Amino acid sequence: MPLITPNHSNLIKYLTNNNIAFELNADIKKLHWLKMGEGKVGIAILPEKKKQLIGVVQMLQENSSEFLVIGNGSNCYFTNNASIPILIVTTKLREVRFDENSIYTDAGVSLATFAKGCSLEGYEGFEGLVGVPGTVGAAARNNSGSFFDCEMSKIVQSVEIIDCNGTVRILRNDELAYTHRSSILKRGDLDAVIIAVNFVAVKGKSLFVIKKQVELANKRRISELEVRNKNLGAIFVGKEISPAIQNSASLRVAAWVQITRIAHRILRHTQSKLKFPATAVFFLLFLRPWMIKHVSTKAINCYIWKENHLNDKLFFSYIHLIHKILNVHLEIEIFDKSPKALDESYICEMLD
Repeated sequence: MPLITPNHSNLIKYLTNNNIAFELNADIKKLHWLKMGEGKVGIAILPEKKKQLIGVVQMLQENSSEFLVIGNGSNCYFTNNASIPILIVTTKLREVRFDENSIYTDAGVSLATFAKGCSLEGYEGFEGLVGVPGTVGAAARNNSGSFFDCEMSKIVQSVEIIDCNGTVRILRNDELAYTHRSSILKRGDLDAVIIAVNFVAVKGKSLFVIKKQVELANKRRISELEVRNKNLGAIFVGKEISPAIQNSASLRVAAWVQITRIAHRILRHTQSKLKFPATAVFFLLFLRPWMIKHVSTKAINCYIWKENHLNDKLFFSYIHLIHKILNVHLEIEIFDKSPKALDESYICEMLD
């Protein structure tokens, strides 16, 4: 089935008449975080103004067109077979406005850059988010968070959305129904596109303290998180991993936990600078030695890409193994031949 059909002629004409940037038959790898994959997009749309984004979304809704909206895709995996008819990328929407009690941003503003700027101006709650990839719109939808217990649910005042009826309206923080790394929007309980975010503007801490926390966050990011290889951060919901390991009925998981504890005690006691290869031992115990080089040495929840190509089968095998053993849920979103994300159950069914 061709990605571009005669039904798209009105959309192309609309984009052209309104000077909205777009690309036909675009390579997905040029449009998202990993910069890899063989997937294709029929029409990639890159609005530069909020008004343009609103107009495009409303037109697509009126025509019942399927489409997907992303920021820079740092929480998205597109398979080699991915075929998205219409993809809207918000990264050119970059307006930021400081008011007395709030900070306005377009949805496409870089979270890392924005958090650093706010922190250096003395605003609280952004310190731990410095260095977090993604856009503020995606972060507000996903309730992104990081060090010092900083997360979007604590600093988002409201979001401006276009709902499924094409109505532009405001959702307050309480209406977003935030939970750990999720919201009413990510769960799909409300079908809407975030077009702008308003943040709480609070100053209280000394600028010296905030700068020190930013410095510490950067150091912790390097020491605790995967920064050397391409990755999508936590593949599964991080908060579910530790309890799942502790409560697992698998004897091999129990053995891994005990081996890791003993090894860490020995290394501490001997004051050794060596690091115990916990992730390698995990995959050896489960007879998956080939997965070792594809998972970060810092966490079994972080898949890495050292090559410049995607191997869908290997990545899905990793998801299948972790989900089957620990019964945890995906934090990232995976797209194949539809703008609708796949879930871990569907992936496991494909491999079983």
